Order: sequence, then structure tokens, then C-alpha cells
Amino acid sequence: MTRLLRLPGLLTSSPFICSSSYRARSLPLRSLRTITTLGASGSKPADPMSLSANVDSIIAGNDVTVFSKTHCPYCRKAKALINGLEGIKSKSVKVIELDEDDQGSAIQAYLQKKTGQRTVPNIFINQQHIGGCDDIHDLHRQGKLLPLLNTASKM
Repeated sequence: MTRLLRLPGLLTSSPFICSSSYRARSLPLRSLRTITTLGASGSKPADPMSLSANVDSIIAGNDVTVFSKTHCPYCRKAKALINGLEGIKSKSVKVIELDEDDQGSAIQAYLQKKTGQRTVPNIFINQQHIGGCDDIHDLHRQGKLLPLLNTASKM
């Protein structure tokens, strides 16, 4: 079952996203983002087929999908980069915090099978696997990220 939690911004003062030590350094919020959790607390482990279908559906249904963990500094850095760029619609970005989802480990294992990458952040743009923090920052330095995001926002 998919639960949707509406939380403000990729960077937020909410305890669901950032630790108290990070809150003090958070950037101003710009928009409303959707955090998706794929499991429910206390639920049975998801069927691997339905889990993979749910993950693939989320990736296909969003221009930008970031699989993240709240405590990871590389995830915060990648989300800050995406959040700070012009030309990206707030409704086109989906962040899934794996450490807040009881199926997080299973999702991470599926992503490793799908992409060859187990680490977070695990970023998809236009359903294409981009990679992690270093990869998205490399695209930005090369001037390729903003055009890619603008293409995603028009689709």
C-alpha cells in the first residue's frame, strides 16, 4: 500500500526529514514536495513483484525521483542542488526517504539489482538512472543538469 505524506520542501525544519543539528543550516523552503512511503508500520514484507512494480511506477510517474536517507550528507547535498535549481517544477520531484520506510531495505536491494548502485542518493531523471551525489554535481558542473531537468519538466 502506498501512503503519501505531504511535507514542505526537500530541505525542511520537519523532524521527518532533518536532524536538529541540520535544521539550523537548512535553506529556505521554496515549495511543497511529496515524500512517498511504500510500506506501513507493522505491515508484512511486501511481495517483491509488487515492490518492484511500485518503485518502477514511482520512477515512471515523476520527472525526478530521489531515493534518499535523512541522515546522509550526500543525500542532503544532492537534494539541496535539485531544490536550488530554477526550471524544475515542485510537483515533478519525488523524494523517498528509505530510512523512514519499513520497506527501505527491500527498495534499496531492488535498486541495486535495477541499477547496480546500492548507495544513496539514487537519482532518476526522465526515468533514466543518473547515479548519486557526485554524478548529479558533475552534470551540473558540465552544464548538463539544468537542460535535463527542464526537459523533464516539459514532459
